[in-house]
Amino acid sequence: VPAAAPQRVRVLAARAGRAVQRPAVVVGLGVVGLVAVIAPSQLAPRTVTVTSEQTTHPLVLVGVAGLRWEDVGALATPALWELSRDAAVGQVAVRSVESRACPVDGWLAVSSGARMAWTQVKGRCLTVPEPVGGPTSATVALWGEVQRVATDQGFAATPGVLGDEVRDQHVTATAVGPGAALALADADGAVAGTYHPRPQAAAGLTPLVAGALESGSLVVVDAGVIRETGHETTDLVPELVGQAVVARGERFEPQRANVPRPDRAAQVQAVDERIGAVVAAAKGTGATVMVVSLADSGGFSLRLAAVAGPMPGTDEPARGLLVSPSTRQVGVVQATDLLPTVLWALGVDGGSGSVITAVPGPGTAAERVFLLQDTNRHAVQITRVSGLATDRLMNALKVLAVVAVVFLTRAAHRSSGRVEDEVRRWGLPTLRVAAVFIAAVPVSAYLTSAWPWWQSATPYGAFWTTMLGCALAITAVAFAGPWRRSRVGPVAVVAAVTTVVLTADAALGGRLVVDSPFGAHRILAARFYGTSNQGFALLTVAALIFAAVVARSLLARGRRTAAWLSVAMVGVVVTAADGLPGLGSDFGGPPAMIPAFMVLALVVAGRRVRWPWVLGGVAAVAAVVVGFAWADYARPPASRTHLGRFVQTFLDGGMWPVVQRKLEANLRMLGKARYTVPTVFASAMTLWLADLPGRWRWPARPRGTMADLFTAEPLLRPAVAAVTVALGLGFALNDSGIVIPATALALAAPLLVALVAAWLAEDNGDGSCVLPGQDDAVVAASS
Repeated sequence: VPAAAPQRVRVLAARAGRAVQRPAVVVGLGVVGLVAVIAPSQLAPRTVTVTSEQTTHPLVLVGVAGLRWEDVGALATPALWELSRDAAVGQVAVRSVESRACPVDGWLAVSSGARMAWTQVKGRCLTVPEPVGGPTSATVALWGEVQRVATDQGFAATPGVLGDEVRDQHVTATAVGPGAALALADADGAVAGTYHPRPQAAAGLTPLVAGALESGSLVVVDAGVIRETGHETTDLVPELVGQAVVARGERFEPQRANVPRPDRAAQVQAVDERIGAVVAAAKGTGATVMVVSLADSGGFSLRLAAVAGPMPGTDEPARGLLVSPSTRQVGVVQATDLLPTVLWALGVDGGSGSVITAVPGPGTAAERVFLLQDTNRHAVQITRVSGLATDRLMNALKVLAVVAVVFLTRAAHRSSGRVEDEVRRWGLPTLRVAAVFIAAVPVSAYLTSAWPWWQSATPYGAFWTTMLGCALAITAVAFAGPWRRSRVGPVAVVAAVTTVVLTADAALGGRLVVDSPFGAHRILAARFYGTSNQGFALLTVAALIFAAVVARSLLARGRRTAAWLSVAMVGVVVTAADGLPGLGSDFGGPPAMIPAFMVLALVVAGRRVRWPWVLGGVAAVAAVVVGFAWADYARPPASRTHLGRFVQTFLDGGMWPVVQRKLEANLRMLGKARYTVPTVFASAMTLWLADLPGRWRWPARPRGTMADLFTAEPLLRPAVAAVTVALGLGFALNDSGIVIPATALALAAPLLVALVAAWLAEDNGDGSCVLPGQDDAVVAASS
């Protein structure tokens, strides 16, 4: 508190300073922090979930590939325009096993309720095969190939689930078009119901669908494919199409043949006419009409979805925006949600699947459509800048590692020369500011989602301006306050900002994580809520650094108990934010966080890390992870996150394919130089700065005042050790693999460089470094 402050203010500040040094107060602040993390998620509005009471209505599912809300217009697509006025609307994430979902993949998602992709030929999609046989005996061609592919891909996809349920429940169903036949095929490839080829004229669909609704309760219509330039399909070999079934294990090699393609506007108009014919047939029947774009059939994008009539399984009219428990995002659902939704509409329990429901949205149809278009624009634009943002951050990390080694080596020399003096005078302060700025970039990348940069006429420039502007603001704060006089002050500011932003985002629903450069992308459909793997890496490292700084301050005042309690409380809060269902919902995060904070807390408490503590840490990890997962599993199936679904997979005996798939993904990531090379650079620099080469008798750098830093900062090596534990376990336990240490080192390595540069800049020339306000008590209390 400034000396000029009123006496009462200085007294209150002194009392507050003494209060936070008490262990009871530290524990109380930790509890308050934990409540602050959990409470927002518990008080936030919940998405509507289905109840146990089902009301059945006839259902018409119209599937199409390649349709977007940007295609809809009053003149170009009158049927879709009318649908957007009166129906519940949303976007569909259509991602399959491959990066681009083909039309066949979308229809197989309806059939199986899981992701799977049929064979692609050099990135080209296969045309949906026309079934063979009569109307009541139609069989999907190449069904054996479909089953083989589903088995090989290991995503627990079982083609034919919808067809089997339709047969078992004696549902009268009709399939119109080849995609509909694929969706209604049973386990043997036979269409569960009556099959009709799609009429050449759109008007022919009206009497066909009307007649099917008079005698049945489920009609599936393939409304066609909208192909985009550069994304042609490939026809199947004509001789193979004539075969009813290919035995499991047999393979086929389709020939490449381009399908004639009219312009996009003409294709959209043709699809709109078919949709209009189906909607006209369903009027007055009380049927639910679902229009869903199931696949990309072109560039990456979220796709159109609309529900007219009663919402599936209810008597409520479809209004507002579509939502699903699998995404927890208003206006966004997944293609894999269609199977449980169709079963629910038919009065069949969809099991653990996510049923599509609707929640209120903006008041006018124009506002709802604009919101969906804006969401899609954000999702598309982030895919165009995130890769470049990652590359530039990783390149900056490599450059920083090289420059830091050169500058710090020169600055560490005890000799006084022109070069050394210039480096100490100008080089070290510049290096410190640059390192803090680079460390502020990752959290700034998340903060970009708080501003609609994608709405700009030049979104590319707006994104970079927003992200770098946030990083500059954080850097300015780091060097603007009184904390700038401390060597750890700017480091603490960046770590604190990163910790607070990511923890608060997890508590408030993960809004910054979604469609951010280092977060979860809607189009990729890997995660729609909670903490991403990169977010976990940044949160863990930032929280460890922040906890070490707080403990350092308390140890300097002789408050060892309060110091290790503060580390423990920070660990509890961030672990809860990362791992609790409904917050971070991160399965692989807590097993890495808990041991890391235990290591740091034990060292701060003055205890050695012995085997009993290690075994206790393993038990704590197991208890927390199992507790989080089991608590999520105890919730209703539709409300579970992937933690509870993993428990269900384990109980069903399907855990090994999931583990194998994640292990393969982890190993594949090692081959990506964009992450591996920066990790090697930053790790080598960290070992060098931590003075380990000298300890291991490697070729060491000149030993100057840098080596004395670890005497004055006894918590530095334990903090580095705790970060290493967290990143090592995070690398081993998550499918992102090398991405986790690479992202975390983009924060940790620059902060370490900034700390060492500040220490060397304090050198008074005789090898000793003095920090104002610090004396031998700091070292004695924490040694």
